[in-house]
Amino acid sequence: MKGFTLKIIDMKNLIIIAISIFSLNALAQGDREGRMNRESINAAKVAFLTERLDLTTETAQSFWPIYNEFETAKDQLNKKYGDAMKAAGIDNPWRDRENLTDDQAKKLLGLIYQKKAEELKLEKNYIDMISKVLSPKQTLTVSQFDSEFRRFLMRRYSEENRSRRNGSKDGN
Repeated sequence: MKGFTLKIIDMKNLIIIAISIFSLNALAQGDREGRMNRESINAAKVAFLTERLDLTTETAQSFWPIYNEFETAKDQLNKKYGDAMKAAGIDNPWRDRENLTDDQAKKLLGLIYQKKAEELKLEKNYIDMISKVLSPKQTLTVSQFDSEFRRFLMRRYSEENRSRRNGSKDGN
């Protein structure tokens, strides 16, 4: 039985390593302009979270549907507020900030805080569901995951750009 457990652990680590290599390779490729595409980011996200959580097979089967539903709900919320900004005449609030009217700026502030309140409510709801499947430490990892992953992506993207710039200087 001990040998069987060891093989399962080895297989699990092998799967995590394979997912990580695949996703980081896809992440590194991005598109022609060097941007990361959504598919490669999602693959990297799954690998990153899988590695951080160290899930058993049974736990993973319960966790991933909840987490995927959470991600879909966050995407829908972002779309809802993106549509609301466009309806208010605000296409890109960060790029066009200087050109906003006072009324648009007030509307944008209202939308930002309304969205944050909805995001917090959504996250609390899903973290409560996730906490029924994961340990408290794993649940904490999930709750802090987005900011950790964002930092990971930014670091990775910076390294890729630095390598690309250094490669083009050396090669030309």
